Amino acid sequence: MVNNTDWKRYLFSTRWNWSSNSGFNLSQRGNDPEVTLLRGHSGTIRVFYVSESKMNEPIQLDLYATTVGLGVGAPPILPQGVSVKFSPLSITLQPHENVSSLLAIRTEDDAQVGSYYINLDCIVRNFPHTAAGGGFIWLLIVTDPNKVS
Repeated sequence: MVNNTDWKRYLFSTRWNWSSNSGFNLSQRGNDPEVTLLRGHSGTIRVFYVSESKMNEPIQLDLYATTVGLGVGAPPILPQGVSVKFSPLSITLQPHENVSSLLAIRTEDDAQVGSYYINLDCIVRNFPHTAAGGGFIWLLIVTDPNKVS
C-alpha cells in the first residue's frame, strides 16, 4: 500500500518555470519557492506537472490553493485580500507527458503584510485513491517597492 504523499509522487511531480515569472521576486526558502509580491499587485509563474506514472492512463487534475493542510477536501482558504488562481484550472496529464498551468497570485490593497505558506493542491479525479498535494510556495507580501523588482 502506498501512502497519500507517495501516491501523488508516483503519479506526477511539479516543476517551476522560473524564467516565466512576471510581477514578483522569486527566491528559495528551504526546499520551497518563495515569491515576494507588493501589496495591491499581482504576479504569475508557469507551473509544470510532469507524469511519473507507469500506467497508461491519463491523470485528471483539478488545481487549487489553500493555507489549510493537505488532504482530500481541504478547503480553499487563503489570507484575506489574497487570491490564487490557476489557468487552466483542470488539466489532463497523459502518460510520459507534461502539462503546464499559469499560476496567478493577486494581493488587494488591504491584504495583510506578512509571510504565508500556501499549499498548491490538486485532486486527482480519475483514481480511486484521490491524491492531494501539488507543492508548496511561500508568499511574502510587502509594502516596500524596493523589495520587488
